[in-house]
Amino acid sequence: MKIYTKKGDSGNTSLIGGKIVHKHNLKVDAYGNIDELNSFLGLIRDFSDDKKVNNIIIIIQKKLFSIGSLLAYADYKIIPKIEIEKLKIKKRDIDFIENEIDKIDKNLPVITKFTIPGGHKLISYLHITRCVCRRAERKISYVNEIEKLDPNILAFINRLSDLIFVLSRYFCKKLKVKELYW
Repeated sequence: MKIYTKKGDSGNTSLIGGKIVHKHNLKVDAYGNIDELNSFLGLIRDFSDDKKVNNIIIIIQKKLFSIGSLLAYADYKIIPKIEIEKLKIKKRDIDFIENEIDKIDKNLPVITKFTIPGGHKLISYLHITRCVCRRAERKISYVNEIEKLDPNILAFINRLSDLIFVLSRYFCKKLKVKELYW
């Protein structure tokens, strides 16, 4: 099978279920943001030598594939039950992120100001990844206005941006990079 189909040459693509939409369709944009976020998390793993953090990221990347798949369905309401159970973001997925945030954050200094991104390539990439995550959250929020999604999807992405921020602070400490504040 060839990797290219030429079907998208006219600016259209199909959602799962066969519905043809423009490539600038909101759902396509939303799952494209999730794809970009997933790619940046892969970049973070490439720069990180912390096996525990990298394992956390791999777990999250797999969940992001599920979110992207859910967003790619033409109609969220008609996803087959067996498929929705496989892809569903559950409360325990959100709890996982919250627990990781709490474990990491308890060893960091208290912060009362905004941090200025930078200081090391890994830290800068984490801040870029956080911004991509926030953009994905905004797009998913917009999709949710049109087609009610499982609320766990938005909660997961919201919490993920918090984890990415905490990881930027964690690596500041680990790499002995002075945090700058605004």
